Amino acid sequence: MSSADEILAEIDADLRLAPGQRVVYLEGKTDVGPLFALLGVARSRAGIHQGVLVRGLDAEGKRGRAPGSGSEAVCRRVELAAQHGRANVYGVLDGDGRTLDAIAAGFGAPQDGPLFAWEGYCIENLLAQVTWPAQWGEAPEWEAVFRGYAAYVGLNRLHAEMRERLTTLRIHKFQNPQVDMPLLTSAEVQQALEGDRHLIGGVDVAARFAAEVEVYAREVEASLTRGHMLLNGKWLVHHLAVSRSGEARETCRDVWSEAVRARGGSPVVRAWWQRVVGL
Repeated sequence: MSSADEILAEIDADLRLAPGQRVVYLEGKTDVGPLFALLGVARSRAGIHQGVLVRGLDAEGKRGRAPGSGSEAVCRRVELAAQHGRANVYGVLDGDGRTLDAIAAGFGAPQDGPLFAWEGYCIENLLAQVTWPAQWGEAPEWEAVFRGYAAYVGLNRLHAEMRERLTTLRIHKFQNPQVDMPLLTSAEVQQALEGDRHLIGGVDVAARFAAEVEVYAREVEASLTRGHMLLNGKWLVHHLAVSRSGEARETCRDVWSEAVRARGGSPVVRAWWQRVVGL
């Protein structure tokens, strides 16, 4: 992980690039285009809108920047900026399967930042809530589309639950000795596993899967907006749009973004920008 000094130096550099000395960090570099579309404007080459720099984080750290993307990388930048007196540094996270109620509880209503969350599983969900590109033919019957992905939603929600349990048990991935930590002993591991074995002992995974599918079905029945919190919007681009159009994923994202921009973007996202970020 990059040091705090490295990240602060990047934040300072980004603030200097922004005419209004304001920066919005997004989880990934592919999120930038959709955000400009949701604002109803063409993406600028510099990634600047109304004096604000929109920076999508890069897992590989290209162009001399430290590697790191995703929610942890966004949170770290926002937290470091606040701790070290860098004003007007914002971050937006994906909903990542949290319900609409959980998002409201965690980020406030209205959210006051500087950390926010999309009201959707990810930013692609927001594209789908605005429009369907006309060049791909008639818009899907969305409730049927949502129902079609129910098994994948259930499996992934079950996976997240089990991964959390396995992480506590330290068996979620291969373990390697660390040079800055003492070697684990077999007795230590045995004691820890004994203490937490109830986390996986007797878990009825079939019942847990069925329960998660039911949660999803209830949310979709309540409203498509609530369903968008649990359905991974990247599936709508990477699977649904690709299947309907025959185009590559990147092309589908671009086409969908342009259709949203042409419609004037998302009133919800535009209002958020003007309320919180805009100058």
